[in-house]
Amino acid sequence: MQTPNLADELAEVRAQLARLQQRELQLQEAIYRADGTPAPLRPGWPIRRISSNALH
Repeated sequence: MQTPNLADELAEVRAQLARLQQRELQLQEAIYRADGTPAPLRPGWPIRRISSNALH
């Protein structure tokens, strides 16, 4: 069994990361469509609270 060189392994990891990030975006969009809420203007903003309990 031949081990890939480090550059090939890094390229594979980066490709997998890109696929996972794309899938994350797809799932987030599906959640927003299911909830009927608009997608945030930028990731992580505003903080989306799953629970309806007040903080105070």
